[in-house]
Amino acid sequence: MTSDAQSIGLTAHPESHDLSTRRLQKLYAEADEKLSLFEDLGSEADPELYTWTLHDLRILGSELQRRGVKPYSIPHLGQTFAAESKLDLLAWREYLTTITGQQNCWTVEGLLPAIGLAVLQGRGKQGKSTLVRHLCGAVASGQQFLRRATTAKPVVYVNYEMPDSYMKLLLNAAEIPSNAFILNWPEPVLQLRWSSRRSARIRG
Repeated sequence: MTSDAQSIGLTAHPESHDLSTRRLQKLYAEADEKLSLFEDLGSEADPELYTWTLHDLRILGSELQRRGVKPYSIPHLGQTFAAESKLDLLAWREYLTTITGQQNCWTVEGLLPAIGLAVLQGRGKQGKSTLVRHLCGAVASGQQFLRRATTAKPVVYVNYEMPDSYMKLLLNAAEIPSNAFILNWPEPVLQLRWSSRRSARIRG
């Protein structure tokens, strides 16, 4: 990491609601400037400092929004701020006419949609992680999963809490596909550029 990154001071703002609006705006601008510096540094930037700065920016931005003050526009964070989102109000019948055939597309036939969210629920130590590891492997290699057809595509396993030793044991329990990647302790809100950067490191 360069000396520029090392010299950045980071301060959390858990009590942001106690700060004046002008102070919040100043701190928000400073955090945004730090984030831009990390982006310029690229792979040389410390990922933990980057994560901390991004988290700080979101806390400040949320408090500004709560007060009805729109934070400075940041293109790479625009989708996370409701004030910068544009929603179209449609009647149900109108909405139904806009649906294409994509609702019938599957990543795992009849189990995991190609577009949307799927949730796997279960008690602790019941095999959820093991099941998902095999699901990811099947999708990454285009093989069947539970006798269901899959659509081959890259997969990213996001690990927030599993120790490295156990994670490696889990991954080594079956064939390792070349199209599967892992994010270890990612930033609070996962973004495409972060995923791409980590994936590039894995491939390298």
